[in-house]
Amino acid sequence: MRAAAHILICNCALLAGVYAAWSCTKAELESIKENVQENQEKPDGKVTVHFHTDVADHDSKASENTVSDVTIAVYHMGLLTEILSLEDGGSGSLELNTGRNYTYYAWANIRLPEIPDSEEEIKVLRLEVDPAEPAGGLPMSDSGDFRVSMGGTAVNIMFSRLYARVNFRVDLSDIPELEISAVRIRQAATSVTAFSESAAVATADGDRASLTEISTLNSGGEVVLHVPENCQGVLLPENTDPWEKVPDNIPDKAGLCTYLEVEAEFSGEGEYRGNVTYRFYLGQDDTGDFNITRNTENTVTLIPSREAITRPSWKIDAGEVYADVSAIIISSSGTIAVKDKGTINYFGPQANASWNKIVKGNGIYVISGDYLGVSPIGYVGASSNGYDWTIRQYLFEDIAFGAGLFVGISKTAVYWSENGVNWQMQRLTDEYKELEAITYGNGQFLIVGDSGIGFTSPNGKIWTKISTTILFPYFAASGDGEFLTMSITGYICKCYGEDMTWDIPRDYVFDQTVSNFKSMDYGKGVYLVSGGNALFYSKDGINWKTTSFDDTYFDFAADYSDGIFAAASRRKWADGPLVVSTSLDGINWTDIASFTKWIIPADICIMY
Repeated sequence: MRAAAHILICNCALLAGVYAAWSCTKAELESIKENVQENQEKPDGKVTVHFHTDVADHDSKASENTVSDVTIAVYHMGLLTEILSLEDGGSGSLELNTGRNYTYYAWANIRLPEIPDSEEEIKVLRLEVDPAEPAGGLPMSDSGDFRVSMGGTAVNIMFSRLYARVNFRVDLSDIPELEISAVRIRQAATSVTAFSESAAVATADGDRASLTEISTLNSGGEVVLHVPENCQGVLLPENTDPWEKVPDNIPDKAGLCTYLEVEAEFSGEGEYRGNVTYRFYLGQDDTGDFNITRNTENTVTLIPSREAITRPSWKIDAGEVYADVSAIIISSSGTIAVKDKGTINYFGPQANASWNKIVKGNGIYVISGDYLGVSPIGYVGASSNGYDWTIRQYLFEDIAFGAGLFVGISKTAVYWSENGVNWQMQRLTDEYKELEAITYGNGQFLIVGDSGIGFTSPNGKIWTKISTTILFPYFAASGDGEFLTMSITGYICKCYGEDMTWDIPRDYVFDQTVSNFKSMDYGKGVYLVSGGNALFYSKDGINWKTTSFDDTYFDFAADYSDGIFAAASRRKWADGPLVVSTSLDGINWTDIASFTKWIIPADICIMY
């Protein structure tokens, strides 16, 4: 799985801005020889100067080489001297004074509102253009200097397109069930300066792929889009992260930089459903450059990845995407439910057990629970499919998976197993200091118990005793570079760093009406705490808010796996007591199944 969606950008110049002496054909050379006398200095001191037009790079599409409505303005000493119009390009001539230096400004497929008398004005004259590809050919321009001699002068005008060409394709190898539905240029320049580098001062929607081109994209092919020049500069010179090339980091230029927007939808053949939108600013790289240069060819490849879809960002809007996953739901009544895509199967109770925790690893699911009666007996179950279980009598307070092992804890000992069936035991503490919770993350296991006791291990077998600052822990979770523990009453304590530094426990971080906390989970920078009447989230483990569930949901259990959050809960009406929901960010949730079987969810595990 890739860590993010990638944009590959390659740029190559199309011989932009080339000025050279006219290279004549044989016929044109003969014509010049026949008119040598004509080219001699006339009584008024003028000779005939020939102008010939061409287009840089002949390997592009024919529509990119279309030339019409050519105008050539000639300036001497900064003032307009002559104007030459050529309806369809080609060649033409003017009578100009010998021995003088001139500057020409030529344009095609576009009309100037008025030709300035001053050369300084035409250099910065801004022309309106169609943000999408113009039907009559791409606007072009060229400028240069020449000197008129008595022997005859020829000027070759090499037009450069005022638009860049974008060759766009999508690599769907990681998500073959994704189908492109639309591709368009956003915030394209509506005007350009034809004879100097141009940056947009106003923008509008630009070129877009046709239905035929969309089909080509989905078949692995390439489409061509055209974009007016928009050189906004290198706005993020220190940035190295493509995820940071976003509007929030360029507030003054956010509305002037051109970007490409791709809409896609899932075919329904995988776990995802809904629509997703990709956006990325164009430029010479995918981190800091926002220059779209005229008459260049740019190859851009979008590589969507599964993990990137679940990452909230301006670059990827997956607001309508949800995941339809399979999951195992266990209950305190001993019932086990397997939610396959579109169906749910119930069976149990199993071994008179009150199940409370489920984890997965090594292709195996392991559950633990207490005896439904009053005897101090516990059960552990292992299954490779969620339906067929091997049950053993072990009384665990909590279990976790990491470093290739399932690790369970009793009040005083730790147990480990590779398959969830055969366990080995090691005593860790005396009877009066009880172990309560275990989690794995940051390359090690962490066990917390009452009276500030704790243990760490890199492999689940060799343990080091530590001290904590939380006295009555009940849950533990591992975040990125830190651990979070919580008491049954909602006290939160954070541990971080290689030296396992512990914060002072914090109280009153939850609504005081919340009770019956069940579990703590972590994924994608978000902590989740499942309560009896709410599902809470936090990005720092200290400040907590409720997720998008309303007050008709209660009895929550949650899990995270491979970019997807899943939750089981109950509803406050008789025809849908059990609900399975999923989320891509841990905050906004979508119901994917509702079933009439009445069970109280204790924990949920997303299946492989």
